[in-house]
Amino acid sequence: MTVRTAEGKSDAALRGRVAFVTNTGTTVSMFGPVSFAARQSFRVPAFPAVQALRCDITLDGYRPQPSQVFIPHANQTLEAPVTAMRSPGDWTPAFRPFGELDPDRFARFIRVAKASDAVSFITQAPPLGSLVTAYDNLAGDQGQFAKMALLNLYAVLSDEDDPVSGTRWFELVRKIVRIDRERFVAEVDPQVFSSVRTILGNLNQFGYKPEPSPELHRHNFPDVASITDLITVKKSFEQGTIQWTVAKTQTAAGATFYLDVDADEHEQIALHTIDLFKHKFNGGTHPIDIHEYLVAHAAKQDAGEINLGYELVRRV
Repeated sequence: MTVRTAEGKSDAALRGRVAFVTNTGTTVSMFGPVSFAARQSFRVPAFPAVQALRCDITLDGYRPQPSQVFIPHANQTLEAPVTAMRSPGDWTPAFRPFGELDPDRFARFIRVAKASDAVSFITQAPPLGSLVTAYDNLAGDQGQFAKMALLNLYAVLSDEDDPVSGTRWFELVRKIVRIDRERFVAEVDPQVFSSVRTILGNLNQFGYKPEPSPELHRHNFPDVASITDLITVKKSFEQGTIQWTVAKTQTAAGATFYLDVDADEHEQIALHTIDLFKHKFNGGTHPIDIHEYLVAHAAKQDAGEINLGYELVRRV
């Protein structure tokens, strides 16, 4: 067994326990605590003494992982690479100050942030005002999770193209108006509405999926009473499942277009296709889970470490 972080790195602090369990729930072998700073080997009973086994790994600071069921054959060595995915309760973000964000990687983000002069949380007052002014002062779970979500979504939308216009999705964002732990809402170029409508009419061509309940997103937008059209699509990337919900509002001043974009892991995307361990998330969205998707995707693409504007450090 070789255990590496989502970044694809070995870590001297990786420690935990390994249990081999039968398909009736009986633990036949238990090991640990063990260090996974290097490759570890475990000897287990073979068929027919046991019919089938699964391997349960519990790592300090990381999500528990069960393997798929396998049949242990005598004198067989099974190589089992494992990706350790951080447990959100054991890690906290360390953000780079706004003024120290890489001017190349974050050029689009900085432009949009400077235009975002009336930002608020979706679920709670008071308004934050200027995003640039508020950015370094976002604190507590609400502020930190919202900032992580904003940076996570920026990473995906600045790397992925709108398949209709050929423009990076984030290039079509004009200003952020609302934030929370899963999404941001922004005023966008009318092209976003046009692109999502075109995608809806050609789902198979573009590889997107419909979302049957755009109305669930209506309350996230400003000027709810002025909304005349509401459309939505989603797509599963290795970085997570992204959903675009676009609202067109119409007032005496003219039409304005807003985008509610969110990331989740409800599609349970496999990070890799090895034989024994296929790590899948289930449950609610947490921005640290999306962080793990992003860095794992970069590692898989041999793209080096992705600059998200923050790092995760262990809670003390």
